[in-house]
Amino acid sequence: MWQQLHQRYTPELIEYLELHEPNTSSIISNIKFASTVYNPYVMRSGHYFIYISDRKVEGMMVFYNDGNAFIHTDNDDAKQTSIKILVKSKFHSVWGLSDWLPNLSLLSTNIGIQMDARELLTMARDKTVPLPKSQYDLVRIDRKYNLNKYMPFLKTCLYEGFGFRPYSRDLKKRMRERTEEEPYFLLYDNKEPVSQCHIQAVSRTHGYIAGICTPRAYRRRGYARQITARACRFIEGRGCTSALTVNETNTGAVNLYKSMGFVAIDKMQVYMKSRKFTGDENLND
Repeated sequence: MWQQLHQRYTPELIEYLELHEPNTSSIISNIKFASTVYNPYVMRSGHYFIYISDRKVEGMMVFYNDGNAFIHTDNDDAKQTSIKILVKSKFHSVWGLSDWLPNLSLLSTNIGIQMDARELLTMARDKTVPLPKSQYDLVRIDRKYNLNKYMPFLKTCLYEGFGFRPYSRDLKKRMRERTEEEPYFLLYDNKEPVSQCHIQAVSRTHGYIAGICTPRAYRRRGYARQITARACRFIEGRGCTSALTVNETNTGAVNLYKSMGFVAIDKMQVYMKSRKFTGDENLND
């Protein structure tokens, strides 16, 4: 049955999630963060549910305060009953950390929000494939005291790359919640920011790269390749494997990552609240 996570089950849940890395790497990182500094107003905290069968954890759902929901289970009964939990929560996106999610039309009807479905690829990098040499300056901004000067560039990236229009206060909050192992990078060319990415999580085996984006004005110059390579060096310097997720229809990005040694190892699904511009119209380069 589904039940809210109790502290006594946290070690078993982490063990369950580690069996399904790298898709679950960010969840592991978030649980460890919440267990040390739990605050219901902290973006990364949320409400966790686990599915218990024969006294074992066989599924997980989490609803974060920023509107994201994540689900992972291979248990058939958990799949059938998950919708009862999902429809009670408010979210703008639901992520299936495998190639399974509940029925989209049923979910949209129950929550009263039109959702769009996307198929994603989880890719992990072969460390034997050489990375391009560094040519540009890299700046870690989550450790900066004054973040105001970075806000216009970050907002441009998040809209042109992913269709989001965030508030400055939310971006600053995300920066301050990042740990030492989760840097937010900007790539600079001639003292001008040209690309961004961040390390979403570093777990036992994998480092998860997210938010790779080059604004339209700077595309087709190899900046995305450069900043991805720098993120990979950060992760692999810690003995982990670099991983990321990409929309499988974004052929430009998929081909870029393949050329850098990334190989598709799993699938992921996501339901996102429908909007006119999603960011998928843009190809990374």
